[in-house]
Order: sequence, then C-alpha cells, then structure tokens
Amino acid sequence: MIHDGKVLGLPLVDYSNTKAAVEALSGCEEGMTAYATDDDQIGYYDGSDWQWFAAPGGSSVVEVDIDFTASASEDETVAIGSAMREVLRGRLYIDTDPGAAFSAWATFTFYNKAAMHGADAFYRTEAKLVYTELEVATTGTDANITPDDHTDFSPNDLAYILDVGDEEFIRLATIADTMVAEDTIAAHAINDGLVRVVEFSGFSLFNYEAGTDVYLRVEFASAQTVSLKMQLVLKE
Repeated sequence: MIHDGKVLGLPLVDYSNTKAAVEALSGCEEGMTAYATDDDQIGYYDGSDWQWFAAPGGSSVVEVDIDFTASASEDETVAIGSAMREVLRGRLYIDTDPGAAFSAWATFTFYNKAAMHGADAFYRTEAKLVYTELEVATTGTDANITPDDHTDFSPNDLAYILDVGDEEFIRLATIADTMVAEDTIAAHAINDGLVRVVEFSGFSLFNYEAGTDVYLRVEFASAQTVSLKMQLVLKE
C-alpha cells in the first residue's frame, strides 16, 4: 500500500510474467517496467520496444572460439543474454598448438549491431598474440620457465601453458632466457606450448537493436591459420 508517498507493508512488485507475455502486452507506455520470470531479467518499455537486462547478481562466463584457416579476419556472434552486460574480465589467447612459433598483432572490435559498420563499433584494441614452446620441462616444484623464445613476453603478463589435460594460467614476474612466474608451476613436458594471454576489462557489451547479442571481429594484417579463444566474465 502507498500512503503519503511511502510504501507501507511489503515492497511493491513490478509486473511479472514470461518475456513473451510481457512483450505481447498492448497499450504499454514509455517507462513501464516488468520482470521476465523465465529469463530472470528486468525490463523497461522505451516507447516502442521492451529493453531487457540481467537482474543484479553474480557473474557468468561466456567463451567464444575463433578459428582462422588461411584468413585474415573472422566474425563471431556473442550471446550475452541481455541488452547490456559489464565485462569484469576478458581474455584472448591461442588455445591450440599452431604447429610452429607464432607472433602477430591482432585487432579485435565489438559492435552493437549485426551490420558491423564502423559507427557500430564501441570497443576496439590491438594486442600481440604469441605462441612458443618450453625448451626445458618444468619440475612442478619451482617457478622457473625456460621457453624457446621469451622476447614477446613482459613482466606482469598472464601466460597459458598448453598441456592437454593439465593446462595452467601463470602470471609472469621477471623476463629473461629463463622467466620466473609469481607462483610455483605444475610439471609440464618439454615442447608444451606457452602462449601470451591478452587481458581487458572496464567496459560494457551492449546491443543497440533490441537484441541480446554483440558482434566480434578479430583481424590480422595478413592471412593466418590459428585457433583463438576469448573468455568473458560478465556481470549478471
């Protein structure tokens, strides 16, 4: 009950129903709000369409596989589950042995419309993707890593050891012919892969077409054959 502008008793509840039922309502006015019981999303009516957002809560992980086969550019659709999600942590890295040492700059761009025109881009950056291999096996009892080539790594980089069934993320502390990680590393065999992980955060993904997808383009300067993974930790 509302008395003198205050809610008395239990809190007010927005209109609740399935998303389809809410969107089928007629006579809605701009500013109306609702709760989608099937998707656990909160929505508001903008005068023409319902806009949906994840209810406040924890986080979830979205992973995107990006496979290049003699190509310089690949596009992916990323389902984020609502019109907007904040990126708490993003990572992009080579996730499969490319068969040889690899070092190349890539540009990746998020778009809020499926057409992926320049004006639709809302986040763009570039980073070097690197693959090398262990020149010396790790012991499992220390933090030393001896790769074939250390020149594309820097202190504070996150690295990923490709060891089937025993993959490991490690944070690098010092860089030299033998690099040192911040923590003790598990045992990994000689010639296991070592890749540089690109990290990013501090922005939101959003769709500008009343949908729940964003669109990703990853580009190299020349054609490559390499498998990438993007891991997104998104705020609910």
